[in-house]
Order: sequence, then C-alpha cells, then structure tokens
Amino acid sequence: MRILLLLSFLYFNSILFAQPFADSLSINPNPFSKRTAINYSFSSNDTVTIAVMNSIGQFILTLFTDSVMPAGMYQDSLIMDSFPDGIYFVQLKLGNRKTINKKVIKVLGTSFEEYKEESTIMIFPNPTSGRINFDFQNKNRRRLNVFITNSIGQEVYFSNILSFSSEIDLSFLNQGIYLVRLEDNGTQKMFKIFKE
Repeated sequence: MRILLLLSFLYFNSILFAQPFADSLSINPNPFSKRTAINYSFSSNDTVTIAVMNSIGQFILTLFTDSVMPAGMYQDSLIMDSFPDGIYFVQLKLGNRKTINKKVIKVLGTSFEEYKEESTIMIFPNPTSGRINFDFQNKNRRRLNVFITNSIGQEVYFSNILSFSSEIDLSFLNQGIYLVRLEDNGTQKMFKIFKE
C-alpha cells in the first residue's frame, strides 16, 4: 500500500511539473496602501527585468535588471511606502521576446475621513464611477465650497453646496485619484477619492 501511494505521488508530481508555465504577471492586492505582492511566471529560462513606472511612463523603481532565471513561478514584494498615491505600472520584461505591463493603484484608503467639526459629512460612493453624494449629518449646514484637484494639483471642479444633501457628477473626469477640499467659514478638510 505504501509503495502504491509513493508511486501515485511521483506520478502526479511528474504531471504537475511537466506542465509548462505560462508567461504571466499579476499584482495582489490592487489597489494597495503601502506594499503588495507581485506574482509572475514564465515558460522558459530567460533574462528577467521587473520595474515600476509612474503614470507618465518614467521608470521610478527597479526590483531587478537582466537577472537570468529558470522557468517557473515567482513572487516578490513591491514596497512603495515612500511613494505618493497614484496610478503606476509594473513591467515584466522577458529578454527581448515579451513585455507584460499591469496597472496598479497606490492609495492610502478608499474610505473617507470624517469632517472633523461640530457637524459631520458623509461622501459616497468611493471609489466612484461618476457621481458622488454629499450628505451632511447636521441639517443646519447651508453652504460649503467644494474644490477638486487632480494628482498634479490642477483644479478640475468647483462648486458651492447649498443644501444638506447634494450630488456631484464627476463622469467627465479621467480615471485616477483626486483630492476633494471642503471649505467652510475658514476651516478646510481634505478627502481622497478614486474615480474608476
């Protein structure tokens, strides 16, 4: 019985390891806050480079360059604690034969902070595909200035909210991370939203 089990184990392992690996790249979790895992595989021995680009295509981080590696499945950590939130691209380059790019999103969190004042505000949904809702917990609030800027600091939206419940249509914005600045009687609070 023991010999039969050993033969079965060897047979299934030979089938498993005889299967060729696919050229692939995946990142999980994504979006991430500070670090994430890069999972990659390739079908033959190759010269491998893994690098990270920012949203305008500049290389900002290289995990390794032209490393000769055998075919197989691998995992590495992508640590971006010191990088600003935004959209990045992880590039897996396999010699001269193939390049795979994957988009990753670094964001502190997808939930909104509370408006730290006597009254509070809820902003939802986040991430959004187009519309965001502002709901004041204090129904006495009558006016709030809303400024929205993109990741390079350009103002892309401004509005005065005059009611305790309002909706803003952001469907005209490109996908990315935006800062919402709320101003009321000289006080201000920043929130981060992600537009899908």
